[in-house]
Amino acid sequence: MDNYLTLAYKDIDSINPSLLQTYGSKLVHLDLSYNKLTDKSLGPIAGFEKLESLVLDGNILTSYVSFPYLPKLHTLSVNKNKIANLSLFIEKVRTNMPSLRFLSMLSNEACPNYFFHRSPQEYQDYRYYVISRLPTLSILDTTPVSDEERLQALGLYGYHPMTYQTVSNVGAPQPSATSSATPASQALSSSPPPEYYSSAVPSGYASSASPGYASGTLVSGSGGAFMPPTSAVDKEWDKLPSRGGSR
Repeated sequence: MDNYLTLAYKDIDSINPSLLQTYGSKLVHLDLSYNKLTDKSLGPIAGFEKLESLVLDGNILTSYVSFPYLPKLHTLSVNKNKIANLSLFIEKVRTNMPSLRFLSMLSNEACPNYFFHRSPQEYQDYRYYVISRLPTLSILDTTPVSDEERLQALGLYGYHPMTYQTVSNVGAPQPSATSSATPASQALSSSPPPEYYSSAVPSGYASSASPGYASGTLVSGSGGAFMPPTSAVDKEWDKLPSRGGSR
């Protein structure tokens, strides 16, 4: 099939540009697992304009990997790499893969699960953080994202200032940023009740009614809902008890 290509176990450390001439306009699924790809190897993937699924398991990718912009990608697997800094890696994913629905990071240091002899609470904290940063996710690692997890992620981190439309609201009219405030949670298919939003901003952050509001960000398409600055959200992750801090 011209829309599926596997180059797994080929011992390659770069992507041959000639592949773009053959597959560039039609490739949908690409498997590059168990090779020697590094942080600077993935640039040519940008030429696969229809790419929806990318498997990069078992390479030498780190938190500093350079992903090209892949607007249609909905599945990314990076199991068994060298990813250690969770917030740095997830920010790269968030920026370059706006349609992502499935992400698997097992057997990386940044994914604190049983492969690294970490506690269930550490792994759950990791899930809350990733869900908050990538609201379009429906499956993280091997487990579906639950409605309860979305609520907990909202309470811990709020929503990231980026427009995401789920299947349930695609095509629905979007309120302007100047309209009356609407909870950011309503952008998700599993919307918490409106009154929940009042407790969604972690302590110490400005609210939309406070003088410090300018230091935060309006969530595009959410009717002016507030989101704390990115650096502040990442600091909240580092303050979790499982990360050695205190909330």
